[in-house]
Amino acid sequence: MIDNIVRKKTIKVNILLVLFLGALFIFGHNSNTVIYSNILTLILFLYLIYRWMKQKLTINKYSLLFIPFVMMLILGVLYSPESSYSIVILTSLISCLILFFLIINTFDNKLSPSIYLSSISVSGFLLSLYVLNYYGFNGLFTAIQSGERLGYEISQPNTIGYYLSISSLVTVAIIYDHWNKLSKLLLLIITFALVINIIIIISTYSRSSVLILLIGFLIYLIMQKNFLKAIIFSLLTFSIILLMTIYNNFNLDRFTDTFFLFDDSLVSASDQVRQNLIARGIELFSSNPIIGHGTGAFRYIYSEGILRLVASHNNYIELLVNHGIIGFSLYYFPILVILLANIKIYFKEKSNNTAIILVLVFVDIIVSGISSYTYYRVLSYYILAIAIINIIVYYKEKK
Repeated sequence: MIDNIVRKKTIKVNILLVLFLGALFIFGHNSNTVIYSNILTLILFLYLIYRWMKQKLTINKYSLLFIPFVMMLILGVLYSPESSYSIVILTSLISCLILFFLIINTFDNKLSPSIYLSSISVSGFLLSLYVLNYYGFNGLFTAIQSGERLGYEISQPNTIGYYLSISSLVTVAIIYDHWNKLSKLLLLIITFALVINIIIIISTYSRSSVLILLIGFLIYLIMQKNFLKAIIFSLLTFSIILLMTIYNNFNLDRFTDTFFLFDDSLVSASDQVRQNLIARGIELFSSNPIIGHGTGAFRYIYSEGILRLVASHNNYIELLVNHGIIGFSLYYFPILVILLANIKIYFKEKSNNTAIILVLVFVDIIVSGISSYTYYRVLSYYILAIAIINIIVYYKEKK
């Protein structure tokens, strides 16, 4: 995986991908800085279009998987209770699908998907450095001690935690796969990046991010051929983090609440709101289960008579309410196809790339969808594009 970062033929693409993802991670969710992310996105799009034109505008069938879904959202705009917000969602989705389409149709056939995976790891480290520069180590450990969530000044704690949890999983795969191949200095730098990522995740007190990291790590561990090596590696990694957090009096209250959602005395206000959103979402879905209430409809219907618009914070509920069973199926069926194809590849070749790709698709789409939207999230489509590239590369090599 590391080898592809420094190849002369790939360095230009990799720099652009890192700049794009790094800007997305750091600036993309702050209204004051989002312009930087948008500029780099435009540059990447223009470069990928240029590469696509050089490749005679060939189109891979996998890049069209989500066309039926976007058509459903366009239809949903027509009967949505509020058209302006629905158009914002549609525009965001189309932007994601343009990136998805261009990455699949412009990648170099001689490259493995590792260059795209590496860009996620490097971009996560850039975000960590940005956070560290903003708050300092004292700020991180103060947040851990006090239980106050870190990240509101930059973006949102859950957003920072999400990006770093995905990045950390890729970094774990890089370290594990190259443990005996890297120089001691480079191994030290990458391990340091992983430790900083996890400390920042803890300081955000993002429960969904911790679950993404733990579930993803567990699945990756189970998928390894050398299970003993994987266990030793995992124990060493998390022992360092545990010792550092214990030393700083890690406040566990917010995380322990996660595991007691069925005990009313221990359910936080945030948990109660989310439970109410799910219950109301099921009611709304039942009233129009086939095509739903229209693009972006949930928060307007739910918030009727309320000044603050409330989001569902759940991809499953959002799709079922807004687009019914049809829209839900049009989104998740292509993902199922991508997952099954990569599972088949994994059982045939047991490669590290395929293992971490499966982990990323599962935790990013299936797990994080419980507490956030994935159907118009840029990184989610970037990960799906990598998963498709893995399929294409595998079958091209078999010919």
